[in-house]
Amino acid sequence: MTSSLLANGGSDSSRADPSLFDDALARVASLAARERMFRRAHRVMVAFSGGPDSLACLLLMRELGRREGFEVVAAHFDHQLRSGSAADLER
Repeated sequence: MTSSLLANGGSDSSRADPSLFDDALARVASLAARERMFRRAHRVMVAFSGGPDSLACLLLMRELGRREGFEVVAAHFDHQLRSGSAADLER
């Protein structure tokens, strides 16, 4: 799942409502602009475990980076809190 979502730009219309992504992106972009989070960023590293919440964060940040002009680099982090979490990297 992870690789297919990343390969097609983060959209998998069979699984997610695009309006939810757009709404979340608007909220993240608004907070980032208000707090001036990425005003001098050229590259942002996003740690993700492969679970749905961290994958959503990665996809949101990747789109925000595309719009705001910074590169997003993904770093897999296996927190070992779920059994089988190491297999997330392989998907």
